[in-house]
Amino acid sequence: MKWRTLKSVLSPLRRIPPEILLEIALYFQCESEPCHKIENNLWRFGRVCRKWRAVALSSRHLWTTIIIDDMTCVGDVPEPADRVLVEYLRRSGDAPLHIHAKFDNVRDDVVPVQETLINTLVSHSRRWKTFLFTARDYLWPHICQVVGRVPILERIACLSAWNDPSTELDILLPVFSDAPQLQHVDINMDAPIPFLLPWNQLTHYHDNRHGFMSQHQLENQFFERCLHLRECTFLSRSPVMSKSSTLLPDLYSLVLASSASLNAITAPALQFLMVHHGRQEKILDMGILSRLTSRSSCSLTALVLFGGKTMEFRLKSDDLIPVLRASPQLIQLHMYSVDIQPLFLQNMSLSASSLRLVPLLEDLLLDAFPALNFNVFLLFSMLESRCGEGAVLQQVSINGMTVTLPDQLLLRHTTLQENGFRLHFATQDFNERLYITRMRERRYRFDFQNSSSQYPFGDTESLFGHQHYARWLLQLNSLFFFGKARVISLHQ
Repeated sequence: MKWRTLKSVLSPLRRIPPEILLEIALYFQCESEPCHKIENNLWRFGRVCRKWRAVALSSRHLWTTIIIDDMTCVGDVPEPADRVLVEYLRRSGDAPLHIHAKFDNVRDDVVPVQETLINTLVSHSRRWKTFLFTARDYLWPHICQVVGRVPILERIACLSAWNDPSTELDILLPVFSDAPQLQHVDINMDAPIPFLLPWNQLTHYHDNRHGFMSQHQLENQFFERCLHLRECTFLSRSPVMSKSSTLLPDLYSLVLASSASLNAITAPALQFLMVHHGRQEKILDMGILSRLTSRSSCSLTALVLFGGKTMEFRLKSDDLIPVLRASPQLIQLHMYSVDIQPLFLQNMSLSASSLRLVPLLEDLLLDAFPALNFNVFLLFSMLESRCGEGAVLQQVSINGMTVTLPDQLLLRHTTLQENGFRLHFATQDFNERLYITRMRERRYRFDFQNSSSQYPFGDTESLFGHQHYARWLLQLNSLFFFGKARVISLHQ
């Protein structure tokens, strides 16, 4: 039989239904690529063949994610920015839009292009479903035109720099006040803009402006109006004060800059709690935290606490014991600027008490207060008690140590590591000595047994801290110390 008779009548691509091609296109679509970039997969589809081009042009949902950054307005781009945006909007039809606009370039030749792009987006505000934007103050008057014209908007996130302190802030009050579907709000700005929002329908509210006092009258009624919150970050300088405790039945994640705000709520579903010492109260009140857990009967699984930066307002670990007794489901415990005290270490030892304080704990971080020593032998005894059969503790980080570990503890440290324990001490002296000790041990075993492969030694990752964990700590530290708060979500 001649090979010509075996040729397919249709090419393999033409055998694939358009619905399958659309799924392939959606799978390979990169939602982080700005729409103007020639490398964007959407522009590539039309260059493959007529079949792919037909799929790209006929599938409006491929064009509903619009990402615009400063490079849209400057540089060598194949088409003017406004033409690219208009083409995206045309091809997306009437489908809901997910917009991410980043305009923080203040060059004189860029501002007019930014204003044109913002006005084009505003003209389609009725299709906004997600609106994430970074904008300078001169662009806000254009954004304010969407008042009452965002019927399907569900999420907003704004990061803004305020160049002109004389700009009238009141114009921003109602910009998102009439948004019947709005549920997620994330604000990170360097100006105390008193937004008016549909508070009662919000489920996720993250206000990261921890450097400012709130200027609106909602402060004292915040939790009373936001009854349906699930996640909340409230980093205002002044605490939320209330005469009575408000029941928030759905709240599972809470980040506050003042422990006094905990008096205002009862949260039976609370799982993640992060509290910083208040800028006014200066100290984190463990009594308030204990009353919250008792009043709410919640099952905390993650607790992150920040103490003050002075000796007087340091976080005392012994004060936390009642809270831990009321939180048997705790999996993660992080404490910063903490005075690690003997009673805390004794109670944390599983062999010391039949009450078994936080028996499910998997992740422990203690950032010791500077210039304070603690009993390292007691610390190791506590860790070893949680390293036996059936133990669940997996990783421990001890930062800020000023003490020098005795040589006998280095061997105990190695034993913990060999048992699968991720143990990290953030002191240069300790890490250098531990490295030298391991190298000597390795050389000894190699010389006398002619085999080093039988004895796996911890790599850089296990010696100096797990990389993923280190990234998480960097993100966590940036929350309060660098002013760029990030949302920590249990359902991320």
